Amino acid sequence: MLEAFSSVLNNYKNKIKNPFFGTFVGVWLIRNWILVYSIFSFDKEYKMQNKIDYINKYFEKKLFWNEFIINVCISFSVLGITYLLLAGSRVLTDFYYKILEPKIIVYFDKNAILTQTEKIKLEKKITLLTSKNNIIVEELSQSENSFRIQTNKIEKLTKKIETDENLYLDKLKLSNEKIKLLEERNLFFLELEDYFEEIIVSLNREQKLAIIGFTKKLKEQSTPFLVKQEIFINNGFVVQSQIKSNATNSSFSFYGNLFIKYCKVKIDNNTFI
Repeated sequence: MLEAFSSVLNNYKNKIKNPFFGTFVGVWLIRNWILVYSIFSFDKEYKMQNKIDYINKYFEKKLFWNEFIINVCISFSVLGITYLLLAGSRVLTDFYYKILEPKIIVYFDKNAILTQTEKIKLEKKITLLTSKNNIIVEELSQSENSFRIQTNKIEKLTKKIETDENLYLDKLKLSNEKIKLLEERNLFFLELEDYFEEIIVSLNREQKLAIIGFTKKLKEQSTPFLVKQEIFINNGFVVQSQIKSNATNSSFSFYGNLFIKYCKVKIDNNTFI
């Protein structure tokens, strides 16, 4: 029972929402306002039967189908006029806001509002500028990537150059040290050569012949022998070492060996005497 009542109620609500049904009910109420008013305004002396008789007499004077058709026609007319008025009001509203008002504003203040044509032009210009801006941003992004790659290459090259430079400086420093050492060594040997030359110049012929004979014995004898030449002993070219408690052995010192080699070179070149 409740489901049936709910279904009828929902159907009635849907019909009420229909503009024709509402208009039809409104037309019927207006055309029969006397009956409606009477139902709610009967005198207290009227009994139920009297009210029913009054209502029956009211409808006896009216034919149902005639009344229905007239109400339908009036409802359609009212709806048509209503929608025409709505359409007309919409036309007037649009005409005012979209055509008349912009012209009025443009007439009094051209900078206050844009016309539709100007709006379209401005939108096209904005679209074009946005497109150009996107292209520029993309190009800038590519340039930044390229710049970043080049920067990385430059940094790597700079590090390599710094490393090579440090290696070169280290090698140069080492070379300078070697050159300095060689120069000092050469200077030492030049001074030593001058010293040896002074010793040879100070020798007489017999002493020089004795040195020549001594160098020949060194070539012929493979085993060491006692060095008893006074020339070598006096110039510090001989080192004394004790063999036994009562005997000593003598041999050339470092400078003694150099002196003998120097003498051999001069003897071989025939410049000793």
